[in-house]
Amino acid sequence: MKKFWKWCLIVKDKKNIYKNNWIETGEIPKGFKAYELNDFINKKNFKIIVIIISVLVLILAVFSMNFKKKEEKKSPIATISGKKVENTNILMKFENGYVKKADKNEKYNVYIDKLFNFYCAIPQDYKISNSGDSVNRVVLENKDSDIKIFVGASENKFNLKIKELMDQYISSFGKVDYKANGDNWYAVSKYYNGVSYYKKTFLKEGKILWFEFNIKDDPTKNPEKKKNIEEMIEFMEDNFNIIKK
Repeated sequence: MKKFWKWCLIVKDKKNIYKNNWIETGEIPKGFKAYELNDFINKKNFKIIVIIISVLVLILAVFSMNFKKKEEKKSPIATISGKKVENTNILMKFENGYVKKADKNEKYNVYIDKLFNFYCAIPQDYKISNSGDSVNRVVLENKDSDIKIFVGASENKFNLKIKELMDQYISSFGKVDYKANGDNWYAVSKYYNGVSYYKKTFLKEGKILWFEFNIKDDPTKNPEKKKNIEEMIEFMEDNFNIIKK
């Protein structure tokens, strides 16, 4: 009987993909797997495969775009960090420094202070000017004039530690709502007479670097405004440093 079935297979299709001894050996020939795959693809399952692949490609594209936007927002200023500053793409000059266009970032420019040799990211859509007083600082103001940002620096002449600098500032500023400090920084905030004050100070290489936000009204009343301010503060903190030569 076994010989009869072998003979039937050979007679029925001499080009049969099954080898004649596969039943006896139990080994499935390569052609069998190829036949199954081709049969699977040639049926309706092919449409399902195309749909699944298309959905995966779409998900990957959306994820890639979101990741790129996030990286653009968080990434440091490429032309400054760790490199010597070149006098290119200058947008505005001041007595002690200038504003430079940042590479690979459409939301921020860079303020370069030549007197104290530091840089700071500044929002591109803010108007910038000298403070007009003896303090080495620049003033930024948004189009609605409800947010002012001061950026400045000074020498640490008395070699004060960061905690001493914070206590000194608080003593001149009065009672504050929030204060915190690390090894080389402190942050202080206060709400007074309809204005929110926030100051962040860094102590680096014998220099006191700082920026301060003055915000009219309570920003917590407007969640979107609060979020924008927080993102701005975070980006400026990450991109405020001594220029490496």
